[in-house]
Amino acid sequence: MKLEASSQEGHPVIEVKGPTNPVVKSVKPPLQTNQFFYGGTACLNLISTARSCCTTISNG
Repeated sequence: MKLEASSQEGHPVIEVKGPTNPVVKSVKPPLQTNQFFYGGTACLNLISTARSCCTTISNG
């Protein structure tokens, strides 16, 4: 899996892509995100200047 950050219509989006690059899942960060890291199976750790959170990226 591959993670990419992008902006769609001015809103940040993190896209999870499969091995051949089709988008598997798009995730809107719950807070303004400066960095994101793998947080374990189906999780991302999102970091801003003042806060951090863990969000799921499961297909459910």
